[in-house]
Amino acid sequence: MALGRRGGERVGGGDGDGAAGSAYLGGDAAAAGLRAMAASDFDRALPHVTGHDFGDGGAIEVPVTIAWGTRDRLLWPWQADRAVAAIPLARKVVLQGCGHIPTYDDPAQTVAAITGS
Repeated sequence: MALGRRGGERVGGGDGDGAAGSAYLGGDAAAAGLRAMAASDFDRALPHVTGHDFGDGGAIEVPVTIAWGTRDRLLWPWQADRAVAAIPLARKVVLQGCGHIPTYDDPAQTVAAITGS
């Protein structure tokens, strides 16, 4: 999802042709959106997820793909290595140019990551 421009650089995915991921959100609209999210159920949910330590990832016996966008600004790309370390048999896939919602930024790349194709 595009969040606008920062120093002339496009933030988010898409190619600007009106396809998925190509919309831009100006600074005022982005700030208003963030304020709305903060005022939503996010605040009530936060205490239930903070301080949680994911453990026992070694007990997971099914295939796990950890796909992480290079432009994710909510969960920074370096955190992917932490996630992979928590699940030893996980496969890490880097989603080039994708942000926090890769299904929006690049649906084809996301499908390929999930299916392994």
